[in-house]
Amino acid sequence: MMKNIAVLVSGGGTNLQALIDAQAKGEIIGGKITLVVSSNPDAYALERAKKNNIATKRKIIKTGRNIPVPLGIFYLKQRLTW
Repeated sequence: MMKNIAVLVSGGGTNLQALIDAQAKGEIIGGKITLVVSSNPDAYALERAKKNNIATKRKIIKTGRNIPVPLGIFYLKQRLTW
């Protein structure tokens, strides 16, 4: 069964590109990158995802003091659905 893979990004997306390339070569077994999430709406990684027909989502989480919360911490506490 193929698993959906979400990638959390915040910048240029060079790690994301490496994953996209690996997926294109068939090196990711049992999973497919289906979502890229960023807390930075200007992250170039979102463009890389769009160019590869991968869904994107910009998610900004703030605490009561309007301090951004790292996405990784947020998503570890919640179930990601897409």
